[in-house]
Amino acid sequence: MEANTKITIFLDADDTVLRSSEAVIEILNKRHNITPSKTITNLRDWGYRSIWGQMTPEDVRDIYASDEFFNTVKVDSVFFEFFKKSLAKVNFVFVTKGTTENIEKKEKYLRKHLGDNFEYIGIPFKVDADGNINATFSKRSVNMKHGIQIDDRIDCLEDTNAPIKILIKTYGDHYWNQIEDCANISNLYVVRDWSEAIQIIEFAYNEHYVFKKCN
Repeated sequence: MEANTKITIFLDADDTVLRSSEAVIEILNKRHNITPSKTITNLRDWGYRSIWGQMTPEDVRDIYASDEFFNTVKVDSVFFEFFKKSLAKVNFVFVTKGTTENIEKKEKYLRKHLGDNFEYIGIPFKVDADGNINATFSKRSVNMKHGIQIDDRIDCLEDTNAPIKILIKTYGDHYWNQIEDCANISNLYVVRDWSEAIQIIEFAYNEHYVFKKCN
């Protein structure tokens, strides 16, 4: 790649660009009058049972597809500033999974807050013949060659063809972002927040040769 060529970033949405778990916890506090109120520091599991013990997978999916969720959730402020400043040198592509209703509303929300300066790839969860949802998180169906992939789940990163992968641990260490069993992932960087992720992105932009490792 030549200097000043645009690079492409493949972005997850929930708990990567969107502060989704914070919104879910806020909703659960209100719905169930949880006292004392839970915060993101109380989150211990993917299904939010550490916040409200009676949560089911269906409850989680219903919240993520609700208008209440999209009226509550916020875009990460550090990412937002980076996005606005980087449109001249970065192609942004959102690659996100969810129910059909969730991914439709999520695109509408992102375009409302970020404009139309990005590509959106929504991947609906598979539904079997009995109507059960298979909530797997692989994103290997998307061609990410020559790009940077950023996600908060290790199982979203491990089988894609992105030459640079960034695992962002937005809310600290959890079982879904552990890398012990994925040491064979090449060019994997682990960061705690968007400030650290931006440093890697800026290095990659200035040193385009790093993308040639996985051609």
